[in-house]
Amino acid sequence: MSAYIWPATVLLAFVLLPFAYVGLCLWMYLKKVWWFTYCAYFYVFGAFGGWCLMLAAAMMGPGIGAVSALGMELFLITAAIVGCLACSLVLQFRMKKNRFDLGAMYGGYAYIVLHGTWLTFTIYSAATAPHV
Repeated sequence: MSAYIWPATVLLAFVLLPFAYVGLCLWMYLKKVWWFTYCAYFYVFGAFGGWCLMLAAAMMGPGIGAVSALGMELFLITAAIVGCLACSLVLQFRMKKNRFDLGAMYGGYAYIVLHGTWLTFTIYSAATAPHV
């Protein structure tokens, strides 16, 4: 099973998400969207791409895979959460919002909620795991 998941996460992080972001940027350019929305989507796409890379690194096994996953997790905890939160707050308090602004704002908040849920689950599982 993991033999199929690893290439899929790498493909998603390096091919599909960047092409989707470029396509979205072109669509937003044609619709004359506010420039800050591009930054918000950059953080959202980067955060989810980082998750894909972290999953791929974690499946590499103990040693270098674990260290790589830990380094990516530290980045996803700090820069991605701060960027998503800042962009979502700026978009939330903007008076004129279109569907692109709302999508970026909700995407940023969704990333923060999903990441918080994952951290809570991970900490709870580690605390309640039987010690051998």
